[in-house]
Amino acid sequence: MKKRFLLFSLFFSGFLFSQDKNAEFIGGEKQLKKLILSKINYDSTGIDENTTVELIFKINKNGKVKNIDCKSFYPDAKKEFLKAAKKIKQKWKPAMKNGKKVDSEVVVSFPIVFE
Repeated sequence: MKKRFLLFSLFFSGFLFSQDKNAEFIGGEKQLKKLILSKINYDSTGIDENTTVELIFKINKNGKVKNIDCKSFYPDAKKEFLKAAKKIKQKWKPAMKNGKKVDSEVVVSFPIVFE
């Protein structure tokens, strides 16, 4: 009986949450990374191997990017990545819940790892 209840619970919870979608960049994460990196002047960043730069921003219900911020150990890299991210004007697919656009802004964290 416990096994049936567990299986039913797992199936039912998967069904409920499978309809939710996070905001996503049209073209995918690889394309977003490629766009950002194409706009970077690496000479001014100070970035070396094994460095992570994290872009944090919000996506509104219309797919527009707002409030871009960046976390980096290197202050020059932070400036350069913020500048690059602001140049990308492409809209996103907004977050969805139960088949409808989420009314509130959704926070997206996009880490870029240099290896």
